[in-house]
Amino acid sequence: MRAAIPAVLTGLVLALLAPAAGPEVAPPPHDGPDHARDLKLVAAFEGKTVPAGTSPHVALTLVNTSKANTYLVVKPGDGSECGWREPHVYFTAEQLSAQRKWEPLQRYGLSRCGLYDFDWPKDVVELKPGEKLAVTNNWIPNPDFRLQFSGKVRVTGHYDYQAGKGKSGVVRAVENRGRMYDTPAFAIASNPVEFEVVRPRDQQSEAERARDGK
Repeated sequence: MRAAIPAVLTGLVLALLAPAAGPEVAPPPHDGPDHARDLKLVAAFEGKTVPAGTSPHVALTLVNTSKANTYLVVKPGDGSECGWREPHVYFTAEQLSAQRKWEPLQRYGLSRCGLYDFDWPKDVVELKPGEKLAVTNNWIPNPDFRLQFSGKVRVTGHYDYQAGKGKSGVVRAVENRGRMYDTPAFAIASNPVEFEVVRPRDQQSEAERARDGK
């Protein structure tokens, strides 16, 4: 018992002599270029309802929100819609279930030939601070999710730069990526846009309720 007392005293002395831990210092903010941080993908949809069985047009725009950094980006081309070339542009969607849970919807691809524009480095452009780039163009089809059931749906757009990955799955060599040779892969998701899927019978019932003042 007596032998244990000096050991306890020694521990207390060492604890008192140890320097007090100061407050944690946060790392300095990262001000260097960062595609995922400064580039925003903005989705826009006109309207609040969509007839069942149709494919709504959701417009996507890439915006450089940085006040100082200019970024190189790739305009979508033939093959971007299926990820065969840069960039891969696509949509995901969810529908609100009867249990009030967002359930993913299956996306249907369009049948197409095996030819595509693999020479995507020619489509590299500069996006200066505050500038915008239309992402949805003639090569990006409307999101097709076979909307058959009534209810609320939300659609999100995606712009993925895969650092040179093409149809074969092999990453293109650095020297063959043109001006994007040192740009790392990045993925940007848009804000979700929401709308109501309605069937003709639903629209008729709503019109009848409005007519009857209910």
